[in-house]
Amino acid sequence: RYQYYLQVKKDVLDGRLISSFEQGIRLAGLAVQADFGDYNQFESHDFLREYVLFPMDWTQDEAVLEELTQKVAQEHRTHSGITAAEAELMYINEVERLDGFGQEIFPVK
Repeated sequence: RYQYYLQVKKDVLDGRLISSFEQGIRLAGLAVQADFGDYNQFESHDFLREYVLFPMDWTQDEAVLEELTQKVAQEHRTHSGITAAEAELMYINEVERLDGFGQEIFPVK
């Protein structure tokens, strides 16, 4: 299951699976919980600025990135106490609800 989590996370970050900003924030909060643990373990969430949380096309504007990062920190706080395995499963379940999940698009001539 961990490998599947890594694959769907990569698909989201690479932009192969499209999500709304709200869905992206929920997914990023779950990913931070799965990868780093509980919110209260950290004195600061400055490390989130360096951690890839969103598709690259979302992070072109520094002000937007800062706002999204703050929202992810708030979302991360709500997942306190959830184990890494539970957060990974919740992430997978959330991704499976995205429009276009399980579909591949090919150009046709």
